[in-house]
Amino acid sequence: MCNEVAAIIIPPKTDEEIIKLKEDIKVKELEISKLNKGKILDLGCGSGNTLEVYEGEGFEAIGIDILNGMLEKAKERGINVKKSDMRDIKMFKDKEFDAVFSVSALQWIKNNKDIKKIAENVFRILKDNGKLVIQFYP
Repeated sequence: MCNEVAAIIIPPKTDEEIIKLKEDIKVKELEISKLNKGKILDLGCGSGNTLEVYEGEGFEAIGIDILNGMLEKAKERGINVKKSDMRDIKMFKDKEFDAVFSVSALQWIKNNKDIKKIAENVFRILKDNGKLVIQFYP
């Protein structure tokens, strides 16, 4: 159960403001999860900007996305990303991750069957007492 709520009142207008907002969200995810160390999977990582935040905090971070262009941008900067659909993440071992985070990716999944598949995948790859933090943009 989450007893913290973060609100942002002024919407970002520039690319720099959007990147900063995403970084702030990632820091908030770490605070909410109370995770101090470990391995994190970022579902729908995009170009990997926020994976840099995790790595900067000392976490082993891996991101997955289905968009080749975004993954290429991340790889150009040396960020650990893999091409995968979050509905089918067989490449990871059972109980491999201490946390799974997702910012503004799951909101695009509309089919209940797909949502169930994602939940099953996340449960499988999370360690016992692992953390799941999901953020949806309004």
